[in-house]
Amino acid sequence: MKITSVSILPVKKENRLKGFASVVFDDCLKVRNIRIIEDKDSSLFIVMPNRENTRVCGICKNKVSYRDKYCSQCGKELAVIRTAVKYKDVVFPLNKPFADEIEVAIVKKFKES
Repeated sequence: MKITSVSILPVKKENRLKGFASVVFDDCLKVRNIRIIEDKDSSLFIVMPNRENTRVCGICKNKVSYRDKYCSQCGKELAVIRTAVKYKDVVFPLNKPFADEIEVAIVKKFKES
């Protein structure tokens, strides 16, 4: 797959998150919400789109976060509380050369803007 276009949305706040990128592949697939993050040594890297893992409330079967103490639907107190939440990648490259190609294109476009 070839990268057709890259668009950048910079973030104005002073934190490690520097912006979001959207990448179009072969004019037929678009991946949005790729985060551009600044490392401790001021180098940039990307994080592919992901979502938080959830669990199911035993009473109402509503999906809730692992860090929630109460169910958002029925209000039942939840027995298991985890402070560290795990995330699952929604989109990800399957090999290192392709991942590097995506990262180089996004970082280059970010530095140009």
